[in-house]
Amino acid sequence: MWPRLPLLGVAVIVFVDRGKMVCEAGRIALGLAAPTPVRAHQAEAYVSGKPLHREVWQRAAELALSETKPRTSFRTTAAYRRKMIQVLIPRAAEQCLARLNGRWLEG
Repeated sequence: MWPRLPLLGVAVIVFVDRGKMVCEAGRIALGLAAPTPVRAHQAEAYVSGKPLHREVWQRAAELALSETKPRTSFRTTAAYRRKMIQVLIPRAAEQCLARLNGRWLEG
């Protein structure tokens, strides 16, 4: 039986300016999306100063994807990892906001 191994790791931290309801800064780290764990610096720069909209984090996920080099392994395919990066980054950001009793802004 194969051991249970991770397919992808995503970590997101959101620093929020609650007065303006914008992202002061964000940190995005990815494991198993490249030969070594990486930070998505372009995506992090993009979210800084942006409103807390789902679309902002979806674009951040696209930028993060461009900064990674997912590959196929015995665990899963590169295509699956690419898709999950696009799903998990906005989801992780939303969970950060939920912990602050916040929510996505409409618009």
